[in-house]
Order: sequence, then structure tokens, then C-alpha cells
Amino acid sequence: MNDYVLFAVAPYVALALLGALTLWRLSNVPQSSHQGSFTNDPPVFAIGRRWVARHPVATIAAPGLLAGHVIAAEWPTQLLAWDRGVARLIALELSLFVLGLAAAVGVAGAIGRRLRGSFNASATAVDAAFLGVTLAALLSGIAAAAGYRWVTAWSAVTVAPYARSLARLEPNVDLLRGLPYLARLHIFSGVVALGLLPFTHWFAAALKLAFGSATVRTTPFVLLVNRKREALQAWAVQVGERLIWPEEQEEEEA
Repeated sequence: MNDYVLFAVAPYVALALLGALTLWRLSNVPQSSHQGSFTNDPPVFAIGRRWVARHPVATIAAPGLLAGHVIAAEWPTQLLAWDRGVARLIALELSLFVLGLAAAVGVAGAIGRRLRGSFNASATAVDAAFLGVTLAALLSGIAAAAGYRWVTAWSAVTVAPYARSLARLEPNVDLLRGLPYLARLHIFSGVVALGLLPFTHWFAAALKLAFGSATVRTTPFVLLVNRKREALQAWAVQVGERLIWPEEQEEEEA
């Protein structure tokens, strides 16, 4: 399999799956959720608290690690300016390395629970595959950071332009041909994990939590808008009746 398939075609397939599955899952949210009723489900915020309690390491490490990758891809110029200071460069590299280790520990713990048979009963084979690929992405990233110094600096001039070429729908895989094998494995594993994510039961739970939270927060506003709309509609009907049948309105008032 050549580089174009791995690093040009595969990312678009993963994003297409993510978008399609997100829309499909949202379209299949129970009608009770659309109405803001969660009487048959645990409170949405309680679901979030339980997730944090069960996955504390991943909850802390994953957002920071993801933010670091987004910054490297979206603001490479600012990242290079930051890296000109040796102390700042070391602090950034060390922070990302620790976050990567913490996330890897969390994923490895989830895999261990599955192997011991104490995993969530709703987990599927796709969940296991997602965990495996995610662990491969994390370990390859950790190994690349440990084996090649100043990974944030050289990723800003290689991976960031590659990511932007994907965004322009003009994928340039030549930018990745000079990267170490571990860095290429890290990128491809991340792409595969992104493609598997929408098939996992965690993704469905996260969408339900997000949708439910949004519904709970917006329901009072929606009800207020509906009341105002009904009042405005009634006022408009009265005004129209007075304009069309003024004599009937006078008789009623009399």
C-alpha cells in the first residue's frame, strides 16, 4: 500500500465516516431527548461525572494532548516562535511527553480491564480495535518524541503543511516521506483511530451526553420563544380581524 493511499485517501475516508456516523446517530436520538425529557435516562450531567470518575487519567491527559496537536497543525509559525526559547521548548516537549504517557496508561488500563473480563458489557469488538489503534498511536508518538529531539519544532515544518494540504483538498504526501517510521506510524494510527471512533459505544454515549446537555440548557429558552411566538400570533390574528371585519369587533365591544 503506497503513501498516497495511507496519507491522502485514508484521512478523507476517516472524516467521511466520522461525519456520516455523527449525523446518523443524531438522527436516531430518542424522541424524548428532542423534547427535553430524560425521565427514563440518568441525568446527563451525572453521566459526565461517572465518565470522569471511571477514566480520570484519560480525562486529564487527552484534552491537553489533543490541544497540543491542534496548535502544532494550525499555528506552526507561533509554535516555532515559542520553540526559539530553549526553556520554553523543553517545557513544551516535556509537557506533551507526560501527557502522552498519561493517556497511554489510561488506554492500556482500559485494554487490561477488557482482557480481564471486567470491561463494560456494552463494549464491542470495534471498541477493542479502537483502543488498540489508539494505544499504537500513543506509543509511537512517545517513542518518536523520545528518540528524536525537538519533535514539536520539526513537526511544525512537516506535519503542519501536510495537514493544511488536506484541508485544501490538495494532499501533499511528499512532506511525510522524510519523516521517521515512528512519526509516520503515529500519523496513520491516528487516522485509523479517527475512522473507528464513530463506531464505538463511547462515541454514541458522548453524542447523547452532548445532545442531552444542550437540550437541557436550551429547553427554557425554547419554551420562552414558543410562548412569545404564540402571544405574537394571537395579537396578529386580532389585528387582522379588526382590519378585515371592523364592524364585528365594534359589536363585540359594545
